[in-house]
Amino acid sequence: MTDTQFLTTEEGKISRKRALKRRRVLGNAVTYAFAGVAVCCFIGLLVAVIMLNFNQDEATLFYILTGAFAGGSALFAACSFAAAQAARKAYLHELDFKERCCGENCFYVGEGTIAQFGETELVIRAEEGGKSPVRVPYAEMRFFSLCNRSRPKNKGNWSVALEIPARYLAKKGKGDPKDPPALVEADGKQRLYDTLQERSLTLLGETPKETDGKKFTLLKRFKLPNLQKRKRALMFSGLGAVLTVSGIVLPLTLDSAPLAVLAAVGLVVLGRALISLSQAHATLAFYEEGVYFAESGNVKSTFLTWEEIETVSEEEKNSIPVLHVKCVYGSYYFPSVADAYAWAKERFAEKCGGKNV
Repeated sequence: MTDTQFLTTEEGKISRKRALKRRRVLGNAVTYAFAGVAVCCFIGLLVAVIMLNFNQDEATLFYILTGAFAGGSALFAACSFAAAQAARKAYLHELDFKERCCGENCFYVGEGTIAQFGETELVIRAEEGGKSPVRVPYAEMRFFSLCNRSRPKNKGNWSVALEIPARYLAKKGKGDPKDPPALVEADGKQRLYDTLQERSLTLLGETPKETDGKKFTLLKRFKLPNLQKRKRALMFSGLGAVLTVSGIVLPLTLDSAPLAVLAAVGLVVLGRALISLSQAHATLAFYEEGVYFAESGNVKSTFLTWEEIETVSEEEKNSIPVLHVKCVYGSYYFPSVADAYAWAKERFAEKCGGKNV
């Protein structure tokens, strides 16, 4: 049966929701199970390699173990990735079905919150029960198409941002008219685009289109060192080095080969610390297609296309220079570095305004 057939009865809706939830939970469980086995295989690989140096009498066995653990680590990591993709699809399928249970013109704009498109107004309400719904006339709203990109390439998650005057969301409608409008997002999907078109609602921003994953063209990159994270990474590098050396030297002096596990743990700590050290800086970069910013360690990153950027200016916040990137739907503030704005102003004069201090 298709989802549409399940939507015809309440029993069908409940049955389908339960089935989709079981599929999502199973996908997540399988993902974590494969990931756990992959990590165990990787640790086993390190132990086997180290033991190979201390026990040449059984070299053949450790060669076999090394190959087996290496293959197992790669295989289960790939299986974990595939399971994660399947779980993600199951989750999106579940959300879409639950939206359609509320109505074909209903879309999630937050956990348990539904935006329902009426004939002349948007109704924001709880999925089940809750307080009185909020009704916002379309005439006082704007709709933006966004592609949330975390990397400088033609790939990301499409969404639609709904701009709502703040007074409609304020308690008892007592918000200040001067308050900036609020933005709520719904996943970009064909059903939503069709709904907007049916009601003749203009969709601003970047035009929704297929993404091919192609990397964008880098023009200039600036790095902002994070001294605190760099210091912490150096400390862990020293700890990893001590553990690794201890795990190698002690078996030679004490004739205790099992201490090779200590060296394996040391290598893991050292490797992770070296990776952290290499990432102990934020990145601000300009591309032919837009602006990219990544926080230290790539914890969070954002790519904005020139199509959605209105202006770029330099300002100061708390005595810190920042780049104010103003988009059609809101603003971003990125830490700036010497010469970054000057370079951008020369290269993208049409987007960069004057300096505001």
